[in-house]
Amino acid sequence: MLEKISLKKTFTALTALLFLFSFTFVGVAVTEGSVNLEDYESIEDAKEAEISEEQMKSSAFFSFEIQPGNEEVTAGEWQEYSAHHSYYGDVTDSTDWSDDAGDSSEWDNNQIRITEPGEWTITGKFSGVFSYEDDAALTVKEDQVQEIKIKTQPKLEYFQGEDLDLTDMEVKLIYEFLDSEVVPYNHEDISNDSEHETELEAENDGETVTVTHEPSGQTADTDELTVLENAIAVEAMKVVCEDESDLPEWGDEPGIPKGHNINPKSVGAWVAETDECEFYEDEWEFQWAYGEEDNPGDNEGVVEDEAWNLFSNNEPAEINLNGYSTIAVREVMREGYLPFSEDLQDSESAEFYCHEDVYNYDNLEYIEDIEPENTYYCAGFNVFEYEILAEIGEVDDVEVDYGTSEEDARDELDDEVTITSESGEEETAQIEDWEIQDYDGESPGDYDATGSVVLPEGWSSEPAPMQAQENNSLTIEATVTVGEAPPEPTTSAASGQRRQPYPGTTQGEVLGEEDIDIPMEMEEILGEEDEVCEPYLTEFIRQGRDNNPEEVRKLQEFLNDYQGENLSVTGFYGLPSVEAVMTLQSENAEEILEPWGINEPTGFVYKTTLRFINQTQCPDEEFPMPELTPASGHNQPAPEVLGETDQAEREEINWESLLNQTDSENLQSRLNRLAEFIELLRVRAE
Repeated sequence: MLEKISLKKTFTALTALLFLFSFTFVGVAVTEGSVNLEDYESIEDAKEAEISEEQMKSSAFFSFEIQPGNEEVTAGEWQEYSAHHSYYGDVTDSTDWSDDAGDSSEWDNNQIRITEPGEWTITGKFSGVFSYEDDAALTVKEDQVQEIKIKTQPKLEYFQGEDLDLTDMEVKLIYEFLDSEVVPYNHEDISNDSEHETELEAENDGETVTVTHEPSGQTADTDELTVLENAIAVEAMKVVCEDESDLPEWGDEPGIPKGHNINPKSVGAWVAETDECEFYEDEWEFQWAYGEEDNPGDNEGVVEDEAWNLFSNNEPAEINLNGYSTIAVREVMREGYLPFSEDLQDSESAEFYCHEDVYNYDNLEYIEDIEPENTYYCAGFNVFEYEILAEIGEVDDVEVDYGTSEEDARDELDDEVTITSESGEEETAQIEDWEIQDYDGESPGDYDATGSVVLPEGWSSEPAPMQAQENNSLTIEATVTVGEAPPEPTTSAASGQRRQPYPGTTQGEVLGEEDIDIPMEMEEILGEEDEVCEPYLTEFIRQGRDNNPEEVRKLQEFLNDYQGENLSVTGFYGLPSVEAVMTLQSENAEEILEPWGINEPTGFVYKTTLRFINQTQCPDEEFPMPELTPASGHNQPAPEVLGETDQAEREEINWESLLNQTDSENLQSRLNRLAEFIELLRVRAE
């Protein structure tokens, strides 16, 4: 560098001497305004003539200029400059270069690199006989990021429920001209699709975090996240003993706390050595909560608080820690068991321990310093303080009407009974699952009924039970009596009453036990002046009953006319007529069957079927929907639906069976069966 400077000064000095020599002996012919430098033999003569240095330097012969002039480059981009003197020619290497960009500029001979965007001035200075200087403007625009990379990865391994931590992440920005730059995750130009401190779930496992350089839109992805299920399992055991003295009493035993780990092996070994205690096999409930939750009560049942979660000895709790390192656990207390003592050091108490927390005789323990993916254990020890059953009270026998369904008969039986313990304590027990043996609502008589008495909590039918017997049920008995069938009324022609097909009913009314007169003169009801289309059918018709032949004939005529049947108008309601009625019911189910809540035809011309036929025959009249009360106490509108057995029996009728009937049989019954057989033959022949 020193050598370079010396050469430069030497060159400048020689050039100045040459210039003076030339100017003195050769003369310089330069004209600048009113100044003619050729009039002077030397610069000294020009100075004596008071020709200023500025006038002489402004002469074209003495001009100095740097190139380029105004220019625009990108931050970090190199820009080269040159300098020219009108007399000396290219003086780039003899020019001193400078700028006003401060620390953001860097020179390499006549090349400059500015890293800070802005408007800057480049200055060149040359020293010959005189000193010369020229400026040029340089605009530096911002460099653009061409690519970004994750320089330092953030934390990548988490447990479920932990927050995403990007604190360690660094991003490398790679520019076109500038050197690459490393910025932190929270740099103003950097954004990411998964914000810092976002809670992670199991489904985030395997995902990446995408970071974006907002000005350029360049993106980069982190390595994949690993999100483990931050869960533990808590299993609870319940041990029941015969007496309080049998309990382990670990709560105040020297050497046990902080050294006794509750687990199946330690508890199982203790139970195996203690004949008076055993594991409770039925379900016993426990509750857990996050953190060091306060005790909601030693002898409380289920705590109705969203902080406390239920699990049982038969179904372990799977707990997602959500960042917690401590879990509180309690057992759900039941009536009939020894309570936890008020004095936490009183050994006359139920006992509950978890993991290494075996302090005191309270109903709250903590599992601390939890490590995910592990199983922790709790154990409760207690004594069943029960009421021994001494006596079950009596239940009432019931009487039901003829035709009552079995379901309705069961509903009449008592659903609870009084029970008494050996200590004289009385309580009410529920009766469930009544069953009536061989019940037939149309067969009068007595039927045996049995039900199950479920003992309430804290009761036992046996002394000294090792297990609570809440589900222990005992059998109780009662008698259900079905009443006699009511007599069927007959028609009295003399009194003007119409014979009813079923006891105590008029057309469209509820079947009962008493005869109800049906007036024959509709004018008495509707008025003499009204012209009324009288009901086409007025009596119910059912196969196997003593039907009114005239009503049956009208029904057969209606079926032939209305739906094109080919029935013989015999007045006998046999199988062909029944099947035709069933067709009518199926094709008009909305008006006939659906009001009863059924969808299968019955063949029974009852309330809704009778109404449909009468409405069809008298379209101008309005026949209201009758009260839908089942016939003869049955739950179904047609208590006797033609079944496969009935049909098979009818198809087996033959002449020989008819001729072999005894003389004691009713003649009308024989004639009816004969008519039915003839009708069946006719249908088959067609």
